[in-house]
Formats: sequence, C-alpha cells, structure tokens
Amino acid sequence: MIQFQAPTISNEEIKAVRRVMETAWVGPGPESDAFIADFANYAGIPADHFTGVSSCTDALFFALQVVASKKKGEIVIPSICYSGVAHAAVTAGLTTRFCDVDCVTLCARPEDIASRISSETVAIVVLHYGGLACEIESIASLAADRGLILIEDAACAPATFVGGRLCGTIADFGVWSFDAAKLVTSLEGGIAYARDLDDVRALRRLSNLGMERRSGFAGAAVRQSKWWEDSAIVVGRRSVLPDVNAAVGRVQLARVDELNTLRKRLWERYQANLIGTPRMTLPPARANDDRSSFYYFWLFLPENLRDGAAAFLLEKGIYTTVKYPPLHRNSLFGGNSPHLPHAEAIGRSALLLPLHANLTVHDVDFVCASLQTFLTNDG
Repeated sequence: MIQFQAPTISNEEIKAVRRVMETAWVGPGPESDAFIADFANYAGIPADHFTGVSSCTDALFFALQVVASKKKGEIVIPSICYSGVAHAAVTAGLTTRFCDVDCVTLCARPEDIASRISSETVAIVVLHYGGLACEIESIASLAADRGLILIEDAACAPATFVGGRLCGTIADFGVWSFDAAKLVTSLEGGIAYARDLDDVRALRRLSNLGMERRSGFAGAAVRQSKWWEDSAIVVGRRSVLPDVNAAVGRVQLARVDELNTLRKRLWERYQANLIGTPRMTLPPARANDDRSSFYYFWLFLPENLRDGAAAFLLEKGIYTTVKYPPLHRNSLFGGNSPHLPHAEAIGRSALLLPLHANLTVHDVDFVCASLQTFLTNDG
C-alpha cells in the first residue's frame, strides 16, 4: 500500500530515543525545554512565547479558552478546516461562524472572512492549508482594524515563512502539530505560541491543571523552593510534551529543510506528470510564501468521478483521502450555516494524493499513471 502520509525516521531519531530512555526520565523535562528552545530559535522569537503540549488539538483548545476568557461571542472559522478547531470553539463557549475559502488554494481570503464578521465576532481562525500560506498579512490587518483576536492553525506549515516570519507567529496565537504524519514529527505533540506573555502564562496554566508551576523532575526542583507545593488558579487539564517525544522532535526539526526538500521534489513531480491532464485542476504555485511547506498535494476532479477515482486508486494499493469535509455542513457545529459554494464544491471534488518523504519518484509516477488510466477509461 502506498500510504497517504508516513513519518521519515532515521537512525538519529532512534539514537535520541535511546539516549532519553537511558536517563530513566522520559516525561516532560530538559529535553522538552530544549525542543521548545530549538523551535523558538528556528522561528526567531524568544522561547518565552512558546509552550509544549500533548497535541496541536490541545493547543487549539487552550488558545480558544484564553480567547473566551477575554470575551464570549462568535468566532469566524474556514469551513475547510480541521474539525478540532470547531470542537475547541464549542467547548470554549464560542459560537462558530463559518466562512468560505478560495476554490483553488483552499485557504480563507480576507473577503471571505470579512463577509462573516458581525457585531458579535471576537476572533478569527485561519488555516495555512497543506502548508500553503493564506493571505495572512492582509488578514492580520483586517483583524487588527476590527479589534479581533487572530489565531493561526499552522499544523501543516512548520516550514512556511511569509515576510521572513514563520507562519503561526504572525497572529496573536499560533499552533503547530508534530504528530506521526506531519512534516516534522515528535511522534505526538504540539506547540502553542502567543504574542502576549500573559497569554502564554495562561496557556501554560491550562495545560498544567490550572497551576503556575510545572514540576516533576529534579532539574525543576533545584530551581524553586518547596517545589511540591502549588494550587490551581483555574480549571485546566494535563497536557505535556514528554522528553522522549521531544528528543525525536529535536532531530526532526534539525532536518526540517531536508525533509521539506524531499517533499518538494515529489510535489513538483506530481505537477510535471499531471499538468495538462483533461478535467483535472492542480494546486497553485506557492506565490504567497517566502518558503513553503509541501505537506499536501491536492487536485480537483469532476464531482461525478472523484469518489470512483479514490476507489480505483485504493484497488491499486494507493491510499488517498479528502481533507477536510466542509465543517459548516456538520450538524454538530453549523448545520444551519448559509450556502458556502466554494467549500461545498471542494467537498465534492477535491482529492489528496500520497505525499511524504518516504515515497520514491517511481511511487509518484505509478500514482499519476493510475489516476490517468482511470480518467481515460472511466472518465
């Protein structure tokens, strides 16, 4: 089976895990702190603005809890977005208000967002779809002009920079994912960013059962008196980035340019093979980015052929998928939302092909040839 996504693990990651395991301390500790410091250095921002958590989903939950603690109301979310965003909004007591997206980039545009802002809007979430930057600078200006909090979902964009800034650090809050399928993996884990240091402290409390201090390993104990004492200030959860995960993440982060370059070559191979194929629309050139993350390769097929193409490819041992079904059509979040034509068309016609650094050029050629065979014979 040619998998849709897969981590790229070398001997260095295995050595890093062994090194941490041999210390007999695998929970959150010095390696986790070092991973946060490495990521902050990569982003070019002081480490005080970042905190590690168990997953990017947790980072979203905590960020939206902080937003809701300031003011309750509506939050504008792209309909083509990870469902965890909507879960986090509803859990925080915010009302979801979905907007449409561009029909090719799958990113929300400033005009899409502006059309859904109301007097009740308190925040905006944007997604850098597939590692392609949205029009984040224009959207940030829009949010600032309207006095709204802006959150960047940069889960797919750990190598995407705009104007020299890492996506996820341009807004008030940013979140990244390092799960097993991501460009950079820590096997599981996430990082949250906040521009305001008070917001960072709030994120840390929420991820530490509402407490100010995180202890548990000897290195923390020597830096504080009565390290065992603390009291919860708010209700929170336990969400940690263990050292064994962080050790993998540090090696992967050091390889981010290598891993992204491998993906880029495959992404460009798809483009070269498929360009000109009748009744197929390919993803756009990455004009919004200084540097882009090549996380997804998506295309659009006629609505009456998309599902058949996915089934045909699966029979050939090729796993494809759709990310993401329109959230505004999910009754849990917004079943009564208005018609969003682009999001709905994307839900019926988009298909994502396998893309990860373990693929070979021959794998990509086989996927392309198989898809073109289907379109020739059945299309």
